[in-house]
Amino acid sequence: MRAKQNGFTLAEILIVVVIMAFLIIGMGQLFIYTALEAELAGNKSIAVSLAQSKIEEIRTHAYSSIPVDYASGGTPGNTFTTTGLDGIGLVRIDSSDPELLGIEVLVFWQDKYGRIIGEDADLDGTLDSGEDNNSNSKLDSPITLITKFTRR
Repeated sequence: MRAKQNGFTLAEILIVVVIMAFLIIGMGQLFIYTALEAELAGNKSIAVSLAQSKIEEIRTHAYSSIPVDYASGGTPGNTFTTTGLDGIGLVRIDSSDPELLGIEVLVFWQDKYGRIIGEDADLDGTLDSGEDNNSNSKLDSPITLITKFTRR
């Protein structure tokens, strides 16, 4: 008569090892994805802050000089540096109504993994061939602040 043996068979141990391997790989992928999203969220916060600062800067300008000063070639111009991000900011002014200016401030950047956030693939503030992903004839960014200024 054989004595009762306690323990696990080799097959049971292999099954547990395979299940644990899948769990560890899944948790590793989740950790990597979470780190990427956390960095993106931080960069978006910086971009929104930069765009808000640019709107406040524009607000301090004389109303009549905004369309000229913030046009391409004006001073300070329609692009700005993005402190804290490897990118560029873009200002678009709609002056079709002389009593109400439409202001758009967009921020584009490249993250540390090389991904470009926004349509400006070369980060130069101009729409180049191949950059208009949605065919609307203008650059777009997930960080776009839009406001209106009226003559005071």
